[in-house]
Parts: sequence; structure tokens; C-alpha cells
Amino acid sequence: MKQTRDRIGDLPDGILHYILSLLPMKTAVTTGILSRRWRDMWKNTWVNVTKLVFDEEFINAQTQIQFVEAVNRFINLSNGKKNGKKIESFLISFHLHDQHQSSVEKWIEFIILQGIEELDLDFSHGITLGELDDLHGSFIKLPEILFSCNTLMHLNLSLCEFNLPVDFSGFISLETLQLKRVTITDEKLENVIFSCPHLKTLSLIQCFKLHSIRIVGPDLQLKSLKVVHCWNTYEIEILAPNLQSFHFYGDLLYGYSFENVSALVDVFMSSEGFEHTEPEHDYINILSSLSHLKILTICSGPLMYISSMEEYNRDDLPITFPNLKELQLQIGFLNMEYLGYVFSFFKHTLENSNTSDASTKWDLWKPVELPPSCVFAALRTIKIKNFHGSEAEMRLVEFVLEKAFILESLVLVSTHNSYSGGESGDMRKMDSPVECVSQSFQTQLRILEDQLESLPKASVGAKIIILCEEWKDESTPFPTHTECNAELLN
Repeated sequence: MKQTRDRIGDLPDGILHYILSLLPMKTAVTTGILSRRWRDMWKNTWVNVTKLVFDEEFINAQTQIQFVEAVNRFINLSNGKKNGKKIESFLISFHLHDQHQSSVEKWIEFIILQGIEELDLDFSHGITLGELDDLHGSFIKLPEILFSCNTLMHLNLSLCEFNLPVDFSGFISLETLQLKRVTITDEKLENVIFSCPHLKTLSLIQCFKLHSIRIVGPDLQLKSLKVVHCWNTYEIEILAPNLQSFHFYGDLLYGYSFENVSALVDVFMSSEGFEHTEPEHDYINILSSLSHLKILTICSGPLMYISSMEEYNRDDLPITFPNLKELQLQIGFLNMEYLGYVFSFFKHTLENSNTSDASTKWDLWKPVELPPSCVFAALRTIKIKNFHGSEAEMRLVEFVLEKAFILESLVLVSTHNSYSGGESGDMRKMDSPVECVSQSFQTQLRILEDQLESLPKASVGAKIIILCEEWKDESTPFPTHTECNAELLN
């Protein structure tokens, strides 16, 4: 039998090293069984790798000990033979606790000596929110050497203790910082923000020791701030002249403060599911300080509050949003009651007339009335989340299409488990994405599309986009900030 020639194996070592460097680490290791020549080829390639990824797939580890031993072998393999070559990025994505503290410290020391630029330590991989209580006291403690790293530009941490050394002088090159399930206090966070002169993006996710978040400083370069489910936080104070985007998702706070935020153009503020809990915010005051926004995403809380204030004839109503180009509504299920709240919000924020009776209060026991003189003069994109096709939602869609004269896109985002062609909450359930493309669903979808396309439009070129799965919204030009919701599932 004629033996097949190994044409790839005949290639020069330099080319083979390059090919192996493009493969995932786990795949590169398996090439060692091909032949005698291949046995150590991946090891020599490893010495020159600049992006190190150690996750569950890397060695298919079943236990923490197996995973740690595998990473140790790879770290030891270099044996100081990096030849001055910088490690650009280092990723750990595997659940580890403080039993492996010493190994983690060695890994961090190794990569810092190699001029690390991007560090991602996710020790909470596979851990649900409900399991966190059992893990307190066993978080990985970050070694002091990390806080003296001057080459670090991007830092993502999860399930760590963030204890700043006394002589901490800041990450002078840091541009991106994400802390998820990290134990950090208000004072330490404020110290980090103050000591990182080039920090542009800050994400705080499920950091339960934060109570009062202060993002304050006239010279801050911060452009993006995200706060997601930091349950013990009761107030947020922001004074950041370069901030462009602020996303908040979580329980209601006792206080919001926005000062010197003239660059802020995108705000996501949702306490969906907690709108009826205390405390009650003065959303009129909050929104008044954000009237220059271009993109606004809100839940039903602000809508309900503004509606409840109608009878008091407040002097600070209406609130005008002259620059608002995109409005996104996050409402669990839009029935006639909540439609009244939406119309009340339109009336006191987007209405283009001063002749309406500001003292008119929405009566939920009467048919919902339309805002008399509402014109969406600047809105180009309107997005409605959790769209079910209810009667109230169809009335809202009809109203929007009639009043938005320069509208470009009306995006209706359905959830993966609900759809209704009826008048109330009688929703058809879908257990999996596969059902979304089933014939019956497609038939219902076409009927809905035909109904929507038959509605009159003030903007002839306006497109109506229906997304039957929320995850499909992530790749659209104007996503409904789905990354905030996605964090809750991890």
C-alpha cells in the first residue's frame, strides 16, 4: 500500500510555527501526536505566542486542580524563554477559588514581567448568581504586583478581591476596566477612577459592596459607564464632562445626580420589574438634567411617575428633548394602562404644542386618549422591547407612525418565549429559537407584517423591523442595549 506523503510536514519550521500560532491552544497541542517531528513543534511555537487563552476548552479540564496544573505546565514551559517578546493578552475563564491563590499569583507575575496589555481574569465562569453567597471569603485576592503594572490597557476581573496597596499610584495606561462580582468598596473605586488618567470605559456588574458610586472629576476622560445589578448601591453621582454613554440596569436608587454631563448623548436607565418598589424618584428632575440626549432608553418607571404628577401642575413640565433621535421603551407587557403612561410621557416630553391642558389626568377607567398635539420632530428610530402584538401595542405603533415625520426605523423586539395576535396577554409560547422559524409562527408573523405595512405613515421611507428573537437585536445598528440584559444570564 502506497504511503501518503506528509506535504504539510515538509514545510519549513518557520511556516509550521506560524500555522500553529493561528490555532487554538488545545488544537495546537493535539498536533504532537502526528509524527516525531510534530511532537515538540507546538512547544517551540508556544514560546513565541503573544495571546494566551486558558478556558474550559483549552484542556477540557474537569476539575479546578486539573485546570491549574495544565496552566502551570504551559507557564513553566516558557522557562523564561520569551526572549523579550511581549504578551499582548492573557485570559483565564474558569471557576477558581482561593485554594489556588499561589498559582494565580505566579501567573500574574509572569505576564506582568512580559509587558501584558490586556488581562481578563474570569474566575466566576459557570457560577450562577444564587451560588455567590456560598463563595464569599473564597475569592481570589489580587497580588500587589498587579497594581504596579504600567503597561496594562484593558483589565477585566470577575470573582476577585480588589485590595489596593497603600502606595497605589494608578494604572497610567489603563483605558478599559470591567469589574464583575468583585469585592471593591466605594473609596477604592473612587481612588481607581481618580488615579487612571486615561480610563475611558468602566463597567460595574454585580459588585455588591458598592453603596455610593461617585464618578466625579473635571478632568476625567471617561466616555462610557455601565452599572448593572449592583444591588446594594443606593445612589450614583456623576460629574464627568467627557462621558458620552451611561447604562444603568437594576433596582431603584435613592438618588441620581448628573452634573457637567454636556457630552452625554446615550442613556439607558431601566429598573424593569422594580417599578413599584420604593424609593420613588423625581424622574422629572432627572430627565430635565438630561434633556440634551440623542438616545434614551427607559422602563415604565419614569412614565408612571410623570403620569402621576400631571394633577400637580408642576412648573418643570414639560421636559423638552430637542436632540432626541432614538427612543427605546422597555416595558414588560404593554396593556391599556401602560399605554396611558406612554402617552402621558409623550405629552409632557415630546408634544409640540403649548395649548394642551396640562392638568388633564389619565383616567385608567376611561378609554386611553391620544396626546392632542404630539409631533416627533427629530426622532429617527423608535424601538419597543417585549413586543407581543397586543391591541395596546398596535395602537402605539399606529400613533408613532402617524406622528413621526422623519422616522427611519420602527423596531419591534419580541422575546423568544412570547407572541400574541390577540388583544391581551394570551401569548403563544415558544420553547426554543427553532420554533421562531416554524411555519405557524412565520404565518402569524406575515399577518402581523401585513397589518403593520398597511398603516399610514407620516414618513414614507420609514421601515418597520420585527425581531422575533431578542438576541438578533445585538447585531442591528441600534441594539436595545442587550448587553445589559445578557449580563444577568451569566
